[in-house]
Amino acid sequence: MPTIARPIRDDAAAADAEDGAVRSAPRNAPALCDLGMRSSSAARGNLSNPNRLTARTTRGLTRVFLESVQFGGSMLLAVQYYRPPFPASTSWENDMDQVAAAGFDAIQLWVTWGWVEPEPGTFDFDDYDRIMDAAHARGLKVVLSTIGEVQPFWIPRMVPESAMINHLGQRVVSTPRRENNAGLTPGGCWDHPEVLDRMSRFLQACAQHFRDHPALSSWDVWNETRWSVHAGEYVCYCENTVTRFRDWLADRHGDLDGLNEAWHRRYRSWDDVHPGTIPRRMYTDLVEFQRFLTWRSGEHMRFRAETVRALDADHVVGGHGVAPSAYSAGVLHEQALQRGNDADHVASLDSYGISMYPDFFIHDEADFGGRLTAARSACGDKPLWVCELEAAPTGIGFNPGRPVSGSDLRRWLWTSFAHGAKAAICWQWYDELVGPESASFGLSGDDGNSEERLASVADVATTFREHAALIGSYVPDPGKVGVIFDQGGYHLDWAEHGVDDELVSGSVQGYIRALEHTGTPYTVLHASHLSADQLEDLSLVILPAPFVIPATASNLLTTWVNDGGTLATETELDGWTEQGIYRYPNDRPFATALGLRGHGRRPVTPTVDVAVGDSDYALVASTWTEPIGSADPSTESEPTTTFQRSTGSGQVLAIGTFAGYAYFTQRYPAFEAFVAALVDVADAHGALPLLSAENVLVRSGSTSNGWLVLVANHTTDDGHAEVRIPPGTTGQPVEIGRSAGASFQLRERTMSMEVPAGATCVLHLTVSGG
Repeated sequence: MPTIARPIRDDAAAADAEDGAVRSAPRNAPALCDLGMRSSSAARGNLSNPNRLTARTTRGLTRVFLESVQFGGSMLLAVQYYRPPFPASTSWENDMDQVAAAGFDAIQLWVTWGWVEPEPGTFDFDDYDRIMDAAHARGLKVVLSTIGEVQPFWIPRMVPESAMINHLGQRVVSTPRRENNAGLTPGGCWDHPEVLDRMSRFLQACAQHFRDHPALSSWDVWNETRWSVHAGEYVCYCENTVTRFRDWLADRHGDLDGLNEAWHRRYRSWDDVHPGTIPRRMYTDLVEFQRFLTWRSGEHMRFRAETVRALDADHVVGGHGVAPSAYSAGVLHEQALQRGNDADHVASLDSYGISMYPDFFIHDEADFGGRLTAARSACGDKPLWVCELEAAPTGIGFNPGRPVSGSDLRRWLWTSFAHGAKAAICWQWYDELVGPESASFGLSGDDGNSEERLASVADVATTFREHAALIGSYVPDPGKVGVIFDQGGYHLDWAEHGVDDELVSGSVQGYIRALEHTGTPYTVLHASHLSADQLEDLSLVILPAPFVIPATASNLLTTWVNDGGTLATETELDGWTEQGIYRYPNDRPFATALGLRGHGRRPVTPTVDVAVGDSDYALVASTWTEPIGSADPSTESEPTTTFQRSTGSGQVLAIGTFAGYAYFTQRYPAFEAFVAALVDVADAHGALPLLSAENVLVRSGSTSNGWLVLVANHTTDDGHAEVRIPPGTTGQPVEIGRSAGASFQLRERTMSMEVPAGATCVLHLTVSGG
């Protein structure tokens, strides 16, 4: 049985805590997203902003401004308030009093295209003006979310030829969206030039109208990157989209000859090239069309961001997806990553975010943290926002939903912060009034727990205010572990399974969850956007379900391993081209470069055995097993289901099954112990290694003068944790949150914490010179 040993590699120095002065402001002073606020005495009276920055790059904010947004203030707390036409105007003034009293910094308003342009060329923003004025009078800022995907009711009448076409060749009939009464979805296809032009005019009108309002904080230009909701089938196959797909293929492959070489076809006309339709058909057509849709969404985000930024260069322009790319394997009538790749979206934006609904689509607290880390990893040095955070029961239809307590909301807010979020927008102030989401989702709703939830928001807001400098300087420990996913593998898996299986994404998520449970900091890396800089500080890289790996990423990883890195991977490494063509084992350049060769699939066995360090682990197998051996035909070693070899100064461990996916489907202790052992032998611990934990999840990061440690107990039983603290820690930990009975004790180089059921504890450790 192979044994993976400690790598030959110099120890990386621990990251230093950030030093220097921390820019901060009182809770109601300009903070986070206000720093570039535009003012106009002509439009709004004599309102000036002393923090206005005028130096801008051609695209996006200057480095100084971006760092100010990310680190220069406390965490922004906001609540979604207005999705027209609700709530009614009679409650606006009183509601703003209540929102401010709860401790929020800002509200969010949906600026819905179908509502503000009731007839072509006529824009009515009066209701928004009144709400924004009321918010400003109480010191509240406003985030404007432009909902261009809910189109005016007149689009089908004015531009009838723009209707989307589904994969069956049928015209899609648009309807009001189930939770939005103010327009149509999916509407006209944005590949139709007139639809895109009219959407551009809507975005321009928004930017021109609101850019000088003193309450404006920032823009969210695309909500959850939706574009095909209620299409009913797969879209879009209209003439404009198919033409754009062919143009994209020509750019990607050069010409028709290049396409024929990549696809192994003999096309003689571009008119004969069509996008793939439904799963279980030819992989090539399906994966290429999915890759096009992923790219297309990134281009659309760029269009929205640049349209708004062209008229308002002084406010943060952000957007958000429903889930990070590593969690986007497709849903009903949506292909994998159909809504785009996070890394592409981030490139166009000043901030980026995701939605977080634990009772909708999040498996558990480890999944919650994993999604945040995946999104923050994509953000790089740009701020991560939780643009929609569940703050109340999320019942759908005639379902009350699970009760959401004050301790739930408090834990989710602190966990979002601990994983790197710089803003959180609670969804939402009132219960919904229309459609299947009615009677739910209201932070202040009539479910019996609203007072408790509002008290938790106020408590967290007070803590953020009292410790603004500390909160503003916090940076999650990036760790020395990387988990790689590639969109090509997700496209391939969807081509085979559709939404009936999550083999590839589940494999990635399995390792992420195990890292969360073991308290190991990590980064999620996109193979399609991988760089040498991202690998430089890593000691361990995990590559689950490695079906499709771009050549650039393969070359970077090979060099990184040869330079001393430890790579853990799974079955069928480099098994398909990016066009979905299977490679025979001898034709896999990445596997060959690492000295590995697969020997074909075998029926799955219950477990595979792997030794790491001095211990053996029986890992649950899934789907199939594959013997793996050396790529050198002269070797005498017998292929086994786990194979390890040295490569240069580093080493590779290959597991001949989908161990991450097996853990994703059913958590079990041996897998977490295996992952912890990998981290240990690769010397890939974070700055505060977790020594033990029960019923809690732990996350930590650096501040301007030390460390913050979050310990969250989401269970109904008491929990505890013990961490090793870094050298130079002085004095006793200071609790900065109110954790209802938590206790802690410092002993030499360790700190132990006892956390009652449902409690969340946040501790500050000071280091020498801090």
